Amino acid sequence: MDIIPRKVDDNTKIPWNEEDLLEWVKKNNTIKIIEDRIREHDQYINEATIQLLFRNFYSKNLKKVRFIINKVNLLDKLVNNGHISLPGYSNTEEYVKHKFQSMINYINDACYKLEIDDFSVSIINAKDISDLRKLVLDLITERK
Repeated sequence: MDIIPRKVDDNTKIPWNEEDLLEWVKKNNTIKIIEDRIREHDQYINEATIQLLFRNFYSKNLKKVRFIINKVNLLDKLVNNGHISLPGYSNTEEYVKHKFQSMINYINDACYKLEIDDFSVSIINAKDISDLRKLVLDLITERK
């Protein structure tokens, strides 16, 4: 899940770089953009969708499930440069986990019912190779 929507150039269809995306967010209602993005995700990641997904793709070989939240680094930049504040939250990670909590709960419940005991939330920057390495390592490492 991206916390900030992806934007593409109208002519080239190339995704905006982080700087352009941050400038666009800053010039508009930042919190509304974030809240709208979360609401978009919430419209299709709901209990029925999760049940359908697990019904169609579940197998006994499924040992791990990860809910991935991307672009929190951009939110960090907005907070660190004083553009926005997140009162009531100790950091951006706590904020995004709270905002995605209903989706996290749906997935957690489905994992519980299917006896998948390795579910977690991964907060990453998909453009950061070290974040991707950690995620891949997590996924391929056997749980003891």
